[in-house]
Amino acid sequence: MIELHATTQGKLGYLTGDTDAPDSQDPKFGKWKIVDAIVKSWILRTMEPSLLNIFHTLPIAKEIWNAVNQMFYNGSDISQLYELRCQATCLKQEGRHV
Repeated sequence: MIELHATTQGKLGYLTGDTDAPDSQDPKFGKWKIVDAIVKSWILRTMEPSLLNIFHTLPIAKEIWNAVNQMFYNGSDISQLYELRCQATCLKQEGRHV
C-alpha cells in the first residue's frame, strides 16, 4: 500500500532511489528533505511500536524501505508475504506487540 500511495502522490522515486538527494548546499535540498520526511512518515505510521524502534533511526525513506523489504520479504515467495500478513493480523487481534 505504501508503494501505491507513493506512486499516486508522485513520490515513488523516494522509495526506489530514483529521486536522489541533491547536494546539501543545493537550494533544492531543503524541499527534498521535507518530502523525504513525509515519505518516511508514510512508512513509519504503518508500523507497530516495536518495529518503529528498529527503523525510525534510518536517515532517508529509501533506506527504511529497503530495510523493511529485506527483513520481511525477499520478493520470491508470495505465500511468505501472505503468511506474514496473517501472523501480523493475529498478533494485533490478540493485543500483543511483537
